[in-house]
Amino acid sequence: LGGAAAALLVVAFRRYWLPDFLHNAVSLMLLFGAFTASNALCEESGLLAATVMGMVLANQRVVSIRHVVEFKETLTIILISFLFVTLAANLKLDDLTGLGWESVLFVVVMMLVVRPASILAATIGTSLSLGERLFMAWMAPRGIVAAAVVSVLSLEMVHYGFPQAIELVPITFLVVFATVLVYGLSAGPLARRFGLIQENPQGVLFVGAHAWAKKLAASLAEEKIPVQLIDADRQKVHACRMAGLACIYGNALSESTREEIDFSGLGRLFAVTPNNEVNTLVCLRYQEDFGRQEIYRLSFTEKLQGNQEAAHVEAHGRRLFGGEMNGDRMDDLLGGHATITKTKLTKEYDYAAYRKERGDGVVLLFVIKPGGLLLVSTAEGTLDPQPGDTILSVVPETA
Repeated sequence: LGGAAAALLVVAFRRYWLPDFLHNAVSLMLLFGAFTASNALCEESGLLAATVMGMVLANQRVVSIRHVVEFKETLTIILISFLFVTLAANLKLDDLTGLGWESVLFVVVMMLVVRPASILAATIGTSLSLGERLFMAWMAPRGIVAAAVVSVLSLEMVHYGFPQAIELVPITFLVVFATVLVYGLSAGPLARRFGLIQENPQGVLFVGAHAWAKKLAASLAEEKIPVQLIDADRQKVHACRMAGLACIYGNALSESTREEIDFSGLGRLFAVTPNNEVNTLVCLRYQEDFGRQEIYRLSFTEKLQGNQEAAHVEAHGRRLFGGEMNGDRMDDLLGGHATITKTKLTKEYDYAAYRKERGDGVVLLFVIKPGGLLLVSTAEGTLDPQPGDTILSVVPETA
């Protein structure tokens, strides 16, 4: 039934039987239908039918279900919040205070013995480091699944003549409280201790690997800023790799290319292809990975007016290097033998002195703080380099 519901939904999407605004509603209707029909045929099998439906939908490659997944995530948050409140409302404080030391010992053994032993045994022979194995062994927060299942199960067991089963509910909630509290407070420090977390990553993903994008990436890489590039031109990809830069061959909008990206260390994206529309689509595609505040694009190459301009105003992405810095301007600026200059500012030689020496034609690209924090020059904000900062800029030949 779960598979049939998923197949029907896929056919309906593929043949355009439904308008877009009904996709989520019909998906939910078929889910409830499969759940109810399965329960009618076999008691308590509805959850399995719903799970099978989700597995089939997630693994098919016929139609896109991205919008359904987004709706599911929103619905999940609402329902889980509601369910937790409902289940906890059936629990009295006396039920928890009445638990003996055996229940506390059970929780301690589960956290300190059972979970570590199972994870350490299961990861023998894997490529995971000791720190990664220890972190996995420590993290096992219990939540809504345990609370919901035990609430139903305990009532059934009491009905069949096991009165002590009612104690399962407070014990399970004690496990939930303890694991969420302990793991939640210790996850961050433990991940830092094992070197498994990178706070505020400064790396840049370049979509576009043409000549001046390669120069930008190389200048950042020299300053120990992680960079990766993506391009659909094999020659450009080869040139970047020969220069020692990590570059992926493929379409940045495709899921297979996205899966090749190593996001560790990357904190922002630059959409710098020569195509305005591709840059716009890239900004929209990677919002969930980087957040809108760390998505950057070039200004549009041509002057857009009327309906075209209105369409592009909605495009997300902060404009790189100033409102006039489009692809043509960057080609002129960094074409040929032009290089990106790097200057370490001091109290004696501050940014004002630098501008006075270089002239008004200098274009500030990046500011790197002493701790490695990368600041990007945009049309929406003005950078204020301070002594101790390293600035990366381009000085036009006429300046």
